[in-house]
Amino acid sequence: MWRAVHFARALLLPSDWDRKPEEGAIAAQCKIVKSFFVSDASKTVGLERLFRLVFALLAFVWPALYIREIGGWAGYPIRKIAIDLYVVFKLTLPLVFLATDTDQTWLGVGVTILLLAETVSYLVGVFLFTDVYPPPYSKRRSYFLVLVNYFEITFDFAVLYRGVGEISKITTAMDAVYFSTVTSTTLGYGDIAPEQQIGRFLVVVHVSTIAVLVVAVIGAMASTLRQD
Repeated sequence: MWRAVHFARALLLPSDWDRKPEEGAIAAQCKIVKSFFVSDASKTVGLERLFRLVFALLAFVWPALYIREIGGWAGYPIRKIAIDLYVVFKLTLPLVFLATDTDQTWLGVGVTILLLAETVSYLVGVFLFTDVYPPPYSKRRSYFLVLVNYFEITFDFAVLYRGVGEISKITTAMDAVYFSTVTSTTLGYGDIAPEQQIGRFLVVVHVSTIAVLVVAVIGAMASTLRQD
């Protein structure tokens, strides 16, 4: 039993797995918010300053901040593992909704919208706070998580297309995943198209979200290159 535990720890965690972060996630986020009320601390003005403040405050709404805080009690690498598990949960939940037809209930749609909003808020934050957040624990891990975010967004919109999109040709979960994937990649085969305003609105939001993802990735990579 203990050998299996030690093996799993050696496989998944670095040797300094119990290294504590310098400060908690909540305290660090509070420091970012406070910086906007100090004259030049945030180095921004006007709409940019207001926009950054709004998204800094939004972080307190989402579960990820509190998962990072609690995970940090066990150690910095453990906090990263906790976030990884949460990201995997967010990736698989819409698939569960699609497989169980929960996507056609208000519960499934509501939870999906909340998780999608958190992901979009995180991606915008990646772009807005590249000068504030510390360098990533691992660049490869960060790029992998962004790829997971891409698929999560695709599956989230699949739930919304089938649940509230009112698209007549989407009758199965596979139809929803197919149409959402085509929209995410901007291929647009034309075999499935939204007929109602709500479906067209979802497509507009979907494509805009993918654009936010692309901008966030480019901004983060440019920041990393400057640091290097």
